Amino acid sequence: KVTPFDRNRAFFQLNDKWGIIDNTGKVIVAAQYDRIDEFDNNNIAEFTLNGKRGLVNINGKVIASAQYDYIDYDYGDGRYEAAKGYSCDYVYTDGRVVRA
Repeated sequence: KVTPFDRNRAFFQLNDKWGIIDNTGKVIVAAQYDRIDEFDNNNIAEFTLNGKRGLVNINGKVIASAQYDYIDYDYGDGRYEAAKGYSCDYVYTDGRVVRA
C-alpha cells in the first residue's frame, strides 16, 4: 500500500509496517513504524513504534526517538510538547530537546 504523494514523499506499508519513499521510489525511511501521520507545516511526521511516539522529518532524520507517550503538535515556533510518564520535553524541529 502506498499513500498519495505530498511534497514528493509518500508513505508505504510493507509487512504491516510503514516507511517513507520519495517520488522516484527511493526509500527514505525503511518500513519500520507501526503508524505514521502526515507531514505537518514543518515537514515533520509523528510515528508510533512499539506503543511509543516519536518524530521524523521529511528527509528521514529522527528528531525525537520513539520514547514518548504523547506528542502535541507544533506551537508555531518549531517546538512540540512531548510527554513520557509525568515528565514533559519540548522537542524542536532541529532535534534539540529541552525539559519543560
